[in-house]
Amino acid sequence: MNRAGCGVRAWSLFIATMSAGLVAPAAVRGQSCDGATLTNDDRCEVGCALNQCACFVEGEMAAVQLQAPAHWYPLQILEVHIFWGSFTNNGQPTVADSIRIFKGNTFPDPGPQIAVLEGPQLTEGFLNAFVLEQFLPNDVIIESGKFSIALEFADNNVNDFFAGTVFSDRRVQNGGNGCTPGKNMIFALPAPGGISPGWHDACNLGGGVGVSGDWLIRAVVRCIDGDQIRTLTVTSDPTGSLVNTGDSFMATPFDLTLLEGQARVLTAFSFSGDGQPFVRWDVDGVFNSNSQTIEVTMNTGVDRTAHAVYGAAGSPPEIVHIEGLPGQTRPHSGYIDPRGESTNGVTQNMGISQATVVFSEAVRNIGGQALSAAAFSVTTTGGAAPTVMSINTSANPTVVVNLSGPIPVRQWTTIRAAVEDLAGNDIPNEGNLGFSDEKDRVDIGFLPMDTTQSGLTAPEDMIRFRQILAAEPGGTVHGLGLATDFADVDRNGLIQPVDLIRFRQGLVGTPPSTQAWLSKNLPSRP
Repeated sequence: MNRAGCGVRAWSLFIATMSAGLVAPAAVRGQSCDGATLTNDDRCEVGCALNQCACFVEGEMAAVQLQAPAHWYPLQILEVHIFWGSFTNNGQPTVADSIRIFKGNTFPDPGPQIAVLEGPQLTEGFLNAFVLEQFLPNDVIIESGKFSIALEFADNNVNDFFAGTVFSDRRVQNGGNGCTPGKNMIFALPAPGGISPGWHDACNLGGGVGVSGDWLIRAVVRCIDGDQIRTLTVTSDPTGSLVNTGDSFMATPFDLTLLEGQARVLTAFSFSGDGQPFVRWDVDGVFNSNSQTIEVTMNTGVDRTAHAVYGAAGSPPEIVHIEGLPGQTRPHSGYIDPRGESTNGVTQNMGISQATVVFSEAVRNIGGQALSAAAFSVTTTGGAAPTVMSINTSANPTVVVNLSGPIPVRQWTTIRAAVEDLAGNDIPNEGNLGFSDEKDRVDIGFLPMDTTQSGLTAPEDMIRFRQILAAEPGGTVHGLGLATDFADVDRNGLIQPVDLIRFRQGLVGTPPSTQAWLSKNLPSRP
């Protein structure tokens, strides 16, 4: 856009005047919303003068932002109208990249894209009409507020006034008010001497430059008149779960558009050759059927989501306890953190505040809701227990649990999960089992300088510390975790000579240790 002086200036220096078969002017044309035309305030009538913009390259866009009267919503976009032409208007067709529809009240950034019409063919000298139902699989519904329509160019027309392009109305030369602020946009790509890339207000591109009229891009809409159109999103679950797409057994998510009160029958299929597995339907986060076929009615007033859930009725999930290595449950249950507790010698400001929990299968909250921090609880054998601030479920069944602060020193901290698998089987809760690894919880101790993991600091811990130093980086003498879990006293991710100094300081209580840790102990593991 605005390349080498050709772009925006062409709109005022090179003007093509042409007669186009346009309808009567109005920002909202017609008294009824049934087939009404929304414009960005362009006033072009039959025989009106237009401004040509030979100023776009492939990938750039011209767009308008539209809004209907409040009582018209929700509405459906039926057609998109775009005037297309050149200096000669020879009637030749041009294939553009796409027509894109966005939903959002922000400007000039139009918000998220909700529909795209690929490869529209435009004929020069005409207001080209595109009936969306002929090109798109789903109706385009706007519940409320503003929406934007953009034309993306597939060819470079910079300084080529014989190439097809978009036009604006020429009101500024006729005593009108020119480009209407807040309704016309441009998406620009990087170019030497051009405006910055991204979305811009077409009326004000900086330096006193801008479009001298409104883009001739319009929408024909209709009110839905009480019959709310909603979307039912049907998705499959991660492993071995498939939803019937009508032509294959591939696990392909898709959308169904329904009127309020309409119904669709959904059928779940198995990809396994061993017959049909246990299947339940999860609709809107709630189990309501044990059948492979379910009828879903759109009567809730909101969009809905259905999952075909596969599993085995007798196989509940559990936490997988292995070696506490990256990618596994880490720290491992029963681990005693022997590293430093302070950087200032006064307060405990260091310690474990994050744990990775790996389940045997994908899990969620008990009751069918999406997995959240509410599914995890934290208890301690003493001291203030941190809370669960957040969890990361992007790799479910591997879940990262983030705590509000470090676990308390000289205590055991237990992180417990109350979850179920996708078939509705609850994780077993067998209570605290002491030195045994429980299926629903992880126990983590904190006793600085306890490298032997005995629960009591003693001179033997210095011997074990030196053994770990000698074995690093080949591993630890414990066979669990990483060497840094036991000998990285200052918690910088490396084992260095300074860690030996910090270890000695910890035993005798020299700052930054808060006290002498020799001969200190932990309570029994819960």
